[in-house]
Amino acid sequence: MEIKDNKEFNDEELNKKLEGINKQMEEALQNSNDRVNQKIKKAIKEFKKVNLKNIRAVPFIQINQESNINYVINPTLLVLSSLKVIKNFIYSEEAKEILKRINQFDNQNFIIYFNALMISMRDDRVKKPDFNFVHQYFKQPNPYYKINYLSPDPAYWFNLILFILKNNIDFVKSNDIENIITKKFEFNLCKIEKCDTCGYSKKYPEDGKFVISLDLHSDEEYAEELNNVFNPFALGERVKSQSKNCPNCTLNLFIYKSFDKTSKYLIINVKRQNDKMKLTLEKNLKIYDDSEKKEYEYEITSSLTILNLNNSILFIHDFINNRWYKVVQGALNNIENNIREEISKQNPNILIYKKIKNN
Repeated sequence: MEIKDNKEFNDEELNKKLEGINKQMEEALQNSNDRVNQKIKKAIKEFKKVNLKNIRAVPFIQINQESNINYVINPTLLVLSSLKVIKNFIYSEEAKEILKRINQFDNQNFIIYFNALMISMRDDRVKKPDFNFVHQYFKQPNPYYKINYLSPDPAYWFNLILFILKNNIDFVKSNDIENIITKKFEFNLCKIEKCDTCGYSKKYPEDGKFVISLDLHSDEEYAEELNNVFNPFALGERVKSQSKNCPNCTLNLFIYKSFDKTSKYLIINVKRQNDKMKLTLEKNLKIYDDSEKKEYEYEITSSLTILNLNNSILFIHDFINNRWYKVVQGALNNIENNIREEISKQNPNILIYKKIKNN
């Protein structure tokens, strides 16, 4: 048909035909999307089944009492393996790619031993996960990390393990893989100089950290809720400087520390001068992020108390079934009581909190 005028395109019958064709195309596309969505949902269900098959809800490792084995390392590994972020990472495609790249230049790299141990600790078919490769790595001389295998400080081991993992992932991740250790565990503090009179403020960022220390020092016996002492004991008091003046109004500046970037998981090292001062965990921990000007709320997710070779107590959360367990020298016990109260009673060396929301 020869087109003589654009008005022929406005024919009512033609418009109806076009509307009918568009409707058919939309219905076909919707049906196609529904089929695709159903396939995606089915695949997700199958993945979850496979992902949970032969996996322990609560990881296991021998809490070794042999004299030639550092008794702090295995409890530290058990706490780390109980965290959801570590469980997700060891089974992820990103982890497989990282291990593939690392194997090309170093088949005895720590992250290879760590990942294998984390998987075996979760595999219920493995009755006795072999931790010797990890211990041997720590025992060997290492000029870069200068590892002190005999260290009895759990904070040292949490910091060292996360630091080594971060460095190894950074080495091979390129731009296509996000460093899960940096993203989930590393936080930044900053020193702030502020004038309360004119509002002048200057920030001095500090390097990233994995562990923050809480120094408890008192000769008097008393109990204190964690929120009440966290800032002054972990970050220090807000003090007026006698030597630094405001560049605007010349008055003395106030100096204090704050979080410049919070992390998903916060590892707190409780350093005790003695056991006279007790910490109570009655509430969720609240932390102010100076960079984002937000307050974040954290909930307890695990703890570790190590006194000596024959005395270690862990509290770990089974996020799969939402249960708490107390692990005494490797023996697993289900906890039904107030978990915060139970943890407080044990005077923990390590507390691990997980960010849950922001206000």
